[in-house]
Parts: sequence; C-alpha cells; structure tokens
Amino acid sequence: MDEIFKGLIAVGVILLVGILFSIYENRKRIKYLKLNIVSQYGKEIDLEDVNLKMKNVSSYFKNKNENKTIDDITWNDLSLDDVFKKINNT
Repeated sequence: MDEIFKGLIAVGVILLVGILFSIYENRKRIKYLKLNIVSQYGKEIDLEDVNLKMKNVSSYFKNKNENKTIDDITWNDLSLDDVFKKINNT
C-alpha cells in the first residue's frame, strides 16, 4: 500500500511540474509575441518574407475552393496584394 501511495505522489509531482512548465512556456511565448508586435509596428516590411507568406496564403485560398471570392481582375484593380502586405501584424 505504501508503494502505491509513493507512486501516486510521484505521478502527481510529475503532472504538477508539467503543468507549471506549460504555464511558464505559454506566458513566455505570449510575452515574446507582444514584444515582437510592438517592435514591428509601423516599420517597413521585409518584402521577401511577405512574398513568401503571400504564396502560402494564395495556395491555401486555392485549396479552399469556395465561391465567395473576388475575381483576379478585381483583385488586381484594387491592388489587394499591396493591402495585405501592409497589414502584416494581424
């Protein structure tokens, strides 16, 4: 009976350490994201990085295949690629 109790305590300690580590990592990640957004806000963007992200967005869009879209002519007339490049912190 004593061994079972020690085993349960060990499992409880391991779970507690895991939960505390998870909370710590989550807070650290949120702090990093906030600092990154604040430091990048209002600055010029890296066009190579944006072009790569735009390719990812367009491939997602093409795979989604929904009918609620803007055609390519309207998209280009409105220069929506430039709009999306400017709103990189959303």
